[in-house]
Amino acid sequence: MFSRVHLRFPFFDADLSSPLSPGPGAPVHFLQGVLGSMFTLCHLHDSISRDVVEKTNQSNLTARSRRVVDECRAVAGYSLGELTALVIAGTMTFEDGLRVVAERGVAMGQASLERPGGMLTVGIRMGTSSTAIDAACQAARDHCIAEMGTTRPVCQLASYLYPGVRVIAGDDKALKYIQSNAASFGLTRPIRLPVSGAFHTDMMASAVGALDRTLETISLVHPRIPVIANVTAKRYGHGPSIRKNLLKQLIQPVLWEQTMTALYQRPQQTNFPISLEVGPGGQLGMALRKTNRKAWFEQDCSLLPTGSPSPFPPNLPATGTAFGSF
Repeated sequence: MFSRVHLRFPFFDADLSSPLSPGPGAPVHFLQGVLGSMFTLCHLHDSISRDVVEKTNQSNLTARSRRVVDECRAVAGYSLGELTALVIAGTMTFEDGLRVVAERGVAMGQASLERPGGMLTVGIRMGTSSTAIDAACQAARDHCIAEMGTTRPVCQLASYLYPGVRVIAGDDKALKYIQSNAASFGLTRPIRLPVSGAFHTDMMASAVGALDRTLETISLVHPRIPVIANVTAKRYGHGPSIRKNLLKQLIQPVLWEQTMTALYQRPQQTNFPISLEVGPGGQLGMALRKTNRKAWFEQDCSLLPTGSPSPFPPNLPATGTAFGSF
């Protein structure tokens, strides 16, 4: 998840050793069956969790939120949020979406246990070569082999967040090397992210098979509206291509900057649509501002949760969010 999540959502600060008895409400019962002991998270603050689940389910949306979904013209989601986008687009059901989220999380968690890693955001100094990230990653891998004796070290580009900011992921030793030597590659502000693995890299390869088996069991239909894929920054097509790209997303970088460009590309003098970010952080709105300031001016924040500031560190989008344009 993300650091200090228990401060914003207290029911996440919970003991997962044994599930509690379910409370009322079909969505909560369903989650218990899908998520097993993770149901403890949902039951500790039953009224809060049930409200969250029921509002997420399209059949229980408020009138305004229902209109937002019905009138949405295009959607994209960052990382895990791509599943949210596909549910909004009608490609998979809400229940199937939960199953995929659960199995994907378990598989990626297991991959992280088998080979621990991390992620690092970096800025690219103005005028720096476009190959700076590749050069830094190669140097980090060489360092791990020569100085640490690591065999087949991983250090890869994991995400194009927005112009001038990237995410690198891989072995901890490789990331520490880049942190210490960032300036020599024309990189700035290296910040380690509080995540449990090197997501969107080869270190997630062992999770692909488990996710594939889950996707085999559900129906993926053609989206009713355009959904821009993370790994291609192009519109999704038929079911097989969706499944293929969801698997690739585990081990390939998220093309978020390119996705925003594709989502908002339109002829000059054409008005930009109203955009909504649904999620806890607001970081995708910030990424849109950095990518397309004119489109950002049409962002509608009325569906964003209110309250405490975002718990996310700078440059870390909230996974599980979706952007729609209307």
